[in-house]
Amino acid sequence: MKSWLRALLLLLFLSLSVTAAQAQNTLPRENAVKEAAKSTAVPNCTGGQVLVNGACQCRPNFYWNARMNQCRPVRTCPPGQHFDRESDNCVQDVACTGGQVLVNGACRCRPNFYWNARMNQCRPVRTCPPGQHFNRESDSCVQDVACTGGQVLVNGACQCRPNFYWNARMNQCRPVRTCPPGQHFNRESDSCVAK
Repeated sequence: MKSWLRALLLLLFLSLSVTAAQAQNTLPRENAVKEAAKSTAVPNCTGGQVLVNGACQCRPNFYWNARMNQCRPVRTCPPGQHFDRESDNCVQDVACTGGQVLVNGACRCRPNFYWNARMNQCRPVRTCPPGQHFNRESDSCVQDVACTGGQVLVNGACQCRPNFYWNARMNQCRPVRTCPPGQHFNRESDSCVAK
């Protein structure tokens, strides 16, 4: 009886081993089938798109509007207007003047040019020689001004900052002082003096 039981247990063990091996062998195949199904899945087109050659596209005479997240019809606009896909509307044609070009619906000067209102045209930004800088208002190179004595450059002229004055004797900007009652500030002597 012991040999019979041993044979039965051996048979049961072999049967379980074969079943486990078969299960392991089919697992990679099942995964491969699942991965292949994923890679050949048909895209789910949205926003009015249709599937063309495996990719979602808008139908002819429609365009994709990312802001609205849908296909929109291309419109025909009246004379003097054009269709702007970004706003999805007909907009007024803009005629740029003075050498400007249309950029994002607005007239602008090309790079390295600036708008000169006095001349009513785009003008090139110039490179000036050392000691000069380009003044867009006069459209010319002008002499650099080196301010001294604490002055700052304001509209092309050296000036003292607010609450300071130019003391010619000391050749520098000096602070305006508040004097005690009965005295006033004398800028020439840079001191408070009796009234």
